[in-house]
Amino acid sequence: MKDRKLLFFDIDGTLLSEKTHTVPQSAKEALKKAKENGHLIFINTGRPISTIDQEIHDLNPDGYICGCGTYITYHDQVIYHHQLSKERCKEIASLIKKYEIDAVLESKDHVYFNTHIKNSFVQGIQKRYTNNGFNVSTSEDPNLSFDKFTIWFDHDIQAFRDNISQDFDIIERSEEMWEIVPKNHSKATGIQTVADDFKSDLDHCYVFGDSFNDESMLRYVKHSIVMANGVQAMKDIAYFVTKDIEDDGIPYALERTYYNKDIVPYLGKEIAEGSIFRYLKDDLKLSFGFADKYLTAIKLSKEDAKLLNLNENDPAIMINDNIHLSNGLLFNTSNIIYNYQATNFYSVAQ
Repeated sequence: MKDRKLLFFDIDGTLLSEKTHTVPQSAKEALKKAKENGHLIFINTGRPISTIDQEIHDLNPDGYICGCGTYITYHDQVIYHHQLSKERCKEIASLIKKYEIDAVLESKDHVYFNTHIKNSFVQGIQKRYTNNGFNVSTSEDPNLSFDKFTIWFDHDIQAFRDNISQDFDIIERSEEMWEIVPKNHSKATGIQTVADDFKSDLDHCYVFGDSFNDESMLRYVKHSIVMANGVQAMKDIAYFVTKDIEDDGIPYALERTYYNKDIVPYLGKEIAEGSIFRYLKDDLKLSFGFADKYLTAIKLSKEDAKLLNLNENDPAIMINDNIHLSNGLLFNTSNIIYNYQATNFYSVAQ
């Protein structure tokens, strides 16, 4: 499919609310419609595949990039896996014990915790993973094997850092939490692996994230979208900032679209609720050409303000799209009015 896009989504704080541990209905509907329109959905997460919530699996993504690019699948087929040697895994476990660090050691099959956890947040993770039925073990497991790990600490661990710095990159999620990934692996390298596999240009890729471990992919892909609840540093580098994950009910755009009846003679509810694009392309065999865009500042009418949960005469940006076929005929025009409270626009220099 020529116009197919590859969409990559972080989990925590992006798809999954960190307050409710659920996926908002709006996100479910958006992913469903994207798949219906022929686009590919990939989960791109720091988590291992072994600890992904069932609610994420229920979204039926086309594939997963897990462990910050260390494990990649497409339709249940593994297309890449980087695994640490068992010797190195044991060395790291010994260092974690020596320097009294709390850690989660993550693999595609298991997740391992150190035996005496001090940090209450890590205790909570262990409890939730156990209750969710994930394969949980301890760092003293004789079959210990993992791909990457995350640590929590409340004291100086420079000696630990010196030991691992040659073969690992450190993502400093906070002053007391580091996500540690094998060198040359990240969410960005995972995207490149998938793009190469599909012979797709990065311009056809879109990434969605919210936090520091998303930085590599947000910088790597031009079409980078950050949640309004994301950290400011990530919003500063984003192509677009969308609404807060908790703001499921806030509409942020109102669209009115009109089609040339001589070219599109019928457009029923059953088509509108499915994929209009697929109907135009596959059923009507239309060949798309180019679009003219016009941006205008307006004041909201009473009707439009009500639909957007705003007030009459509030400011808004309206984008008018005039879309032409490859032969130059105008067949579609649309006006999209954006809610100023939930939308940001960025101009990116090329």
